[in-house]
Amino acid sequence: MTQDQHTNFLATIIGLLDASGEKWFLCFGSLLKTCRMQGVGIVDDLDIGIIGNPMNVLRQIDNCGLFVVKHFVKSDCGDDVYNVALRYNNRVRRGNEPDFVDIDLFFWVKKGQFYYHTYDVLMEQAKDGVLSEYTFKGIPADCFDAPKKDIEYYRANRHYQGAMLENGVWRGPIPGLEYTGLQMNRPYRYGACLDWWYPDFATVRTGVSESQEIIKVKSCREFYHQS
Repeated sequence: MTQDQHTNFLATIIGLLDASGEKWFLCFGSLLKTCRMQGVGIVDDLDIGIIGNPMNVLRQIDNCGLFVVKHFVKSDCGDDVYNVALRYNNRVRRGNEPDFVDIDLFFWVKKGQFYYHTYDVLMEQAKDGVLSEYTFKGIPADCFDAPKKDIEYYRANRHYQGAMLENGVWRGPIPGLEYTGLQMNRPYRYGACLDWWYPDFATVRTGVSESQEIIKVKSCREFYHQS
């Protein structure tokens, strides 16, 4: 994608997420790339974490008409949506460059002192989004939840390293993507998030994110009822 295409895509997805009114932020590989690789690559594979009502986000995406749902994961005992994999088509191809962008939306659920997410770990790709087994991976809630005193402090002092604390997330330019003129969100303790997901994250290595807090269940009822 050209720089203009990068900018148009990011402006589109940021606008939709902001319009949803829900708390959102870069997570997993996309957050890692902003901290370690100066933003390189986040425009062809984007991971977004969301805390709030999934329907508000999905309604904005559906109304936009530029995204196709590849697959999704939902509860087997209700309407809760946990993960949606989207594809955005930029409709312009240059040489061997891909003509699409893949976006993963992770809807986090708070339970006790952790936030949890799940996705199609076994690649079942069930049409109704219901899995035969759910793997919920957690992260300490204080990685996402900004204390009231910090919200008030940074509201008064405004900027911290070029970003502002808004709605409990850091809003600011993304290193390596300054040419877009856009701002994106990072979680409150984004360094702690990366330490949790990618221990020793400053060292480049292959593999997926890790978690020290994992709950595996056959039904989401078991997840919600576990103490």
